[in-house]
Amino acid sequence: MEAVEAVVVERGVRLHALAVTPTHVHILASFRSPACTCGASKFCRKACEARKFVETFGVRAKRKMGQAVAKTMETKDRPWFSRGWDLTPVRDRGHFDFLISNYLPKHKREGGIIRVY
Repeated sequence: MEAVEAVVVERGVRLHALAVTPTHVHILASFRSPACTCGASKFCRKACEARKFVETFGVRAKRKMGQAVAKTMETKDRPWFSRGWDLTPVRDRGHFDFLISNYLPKHKREGGIIRVY
């Protein structure tokens, strides 16, 4: 969690919630970008500057999380996270509320730690 929190501060992103399980991580974050060129469509186009920002954030967060896991597990030269991620935007306030109150808390059953900011 600390690795994601550090990248959020570093990149100027607002962190709303974080769910960390033994198999995956969910980051619910937002940012303001005057560079959005696709109008925040359902799935941002690859050329959208806002999407590039999110992808850069994701790469950095995964790198920092991987470094933290490697330090804890005392390993070297081993990737800890798969490539790719889901960049589905939150559609509206109802969707956001569902993620916070229903979807993320379900991950406790998987041994997850949930933090809402």
